Amino acid sequence: MPTGELADLKGDFDKINGVLAGLVGDVQNELAEIWSILGLLNRFLGSVEKIIINFSMKKARDAAWSFAEKLSPLSEEQRQQAIAEKDEMIALFSNVISHPGFYGSLINLAI
Repeated sequence: MPTGELADLKGDFDKINGVLAGLVGDVQNELAEIWSILGLLNRFLGSVEKIIINFSMKKARDAAWSFAEKLSPLSEEQRQQAIAEKDEMIALFSNVISHPGFYGSLINLAI
């Protein structure tokens, strides 16, 4: 979407951020019914956990908006290249999460 038109969507984007933040508690409670350890974390960490999740989600949504702003003025070919580069970076990052190595696995096991 052209840069001038993208700015018109910012208000709606921010409203969606608010809706998503409002759903965190409900989602946590529903997941806690399936995974009892999360229920314990919810009880002991309470609002701290929700604050951390909302902070992380806000950072992710801010990064998404920033990337949209980066893509907006580019040509279609440049956009596709930027998206491919972002996909590759995210794939590498997810690989680290999926295969954390010995020490990362120990931390995951403790969690």
